[in-house]
Amino acid sequence: MSAKYFRDASNNYLGATSGEAMAGGIEVASAPSDARMLLVNGAWVLPAGVSPAIDGSVATCKAWVNFRGKNAVVVRSSFNVVSVTDNGTGLYTIAIDDDMADTNYAVFVSALGNTGMVVGGIDGPASTGADVKTVSQIRVRFRTTASAGFDPVECNVAIFGN
Repeated sequence: MSAKYFRDASNNYLGATSGEAMAGGIEVASAPSDARMLLVNGAWVLPAGVSPAIDGSVATCKAWVNFRGKNAVVVRSSFNVVSVTDNGTGLYTIAIDDDMADTNYAVFVSALGNTGMVVGGIDGPASTGADVKTVSQIRVRFRTTASAGFDPVECNVAIFGN
């Protein structure tokens, strides 16, 4: 069953099956190129030709990685990450494939350890950045709550920005 597409009063684009109508909507011939999500058969979906990958939105995660830090680094899964380099106990450099637009991006770090709480964050002095946060890489550090470097069983880094 093909979808009929509708524009609402706020100029947002929605979609519905041929058997449904959208209250207050004006039917259009096809999904407009600027449509981001469509309601089809009661489920939100991406319209044809719209990629869930990097689309320029600051709300989109631009790069992420899940890796093992304990013993030897093993990348389990990633997006827009070229490599993870082990720089010493609890210290890793994440190389970004498609560079960020600037260094004003947000970095979220989490970890799973087997010795209690593990704290993770961006490495280096906050005042200078010490070249640990560039458009092409970010260095992160994991420590125990006693401030000792620690290699977690699971490390996660997500990057959001322009």
